[in-house]
Amino acid sequence: MVMPEPEPPKHLQRAEVDAALNSLVRDSGAMARVLKLARVIAHGLPAMGAEDLLQQAMMLVVAGRRKWPRGLSTLLMLKGVMRSVAYRTRRKPNYVLAEDLGSPSEDDSEIESSPIAEGVCPEADPARAVQGESELLAVQKAVNGEETLELLVEALAEGLTGKGIAQELGWDQKQYDAARKRLSRRLAELKTDRS
Repeated sequence: MVMPEPEPPKHLQRAEVDAALNSLVRDSGAMARVLKLARVIAHGLPAMGAEDLLQQAMMLVVAGRRKWPRGLSTLLMLKGVMRSVAYRTRRKPNYVLAEDLGSPSEDDSEIESSPIAEGVCPEADPARAVQGESELLAVQKAVNGEETLELLVEALAEGLTGKGIAQELGWDQKQYDAARKRLSRRLAELKTDRS
């Protein structure tokens, strides 16, 4: 009788996490994308730059405090963790990462979700928060794979506008306008598809 092979764990193991992060650090293009994303998410954080935010996110993942679902890309995993750290830092300015680097708990396996925009309190109107989150997910799905549009959507979700977006992403006005127009067309297509 042939024994079925056991299913792999639903989260990456420590060696797999280390390999994925080492691969990211060696790939200069991927690392540049992650740092751009970190700059957008870290915008306005007190005493924390993009590199600090990315380092904290990586430390949490390596320490096992944030479980990495199997099949989730490195970029999406770090994006979720960085948003969580940024959200906690904005909520509690004296937030200390060391609290998170204690022993992992069973109920801490999910990445903490963050609000859609700073200043919006999801608890105030849960229906609006759910609707906003689903809208944001739909937009993120519609631009998936297009780095420029992904960065623009992330910057908008973080509450940045026009000149701030261009400055954070290192774009000139022409690049920003082109990305904004492409996103507008994509949103119009999305609205038509959902009608």
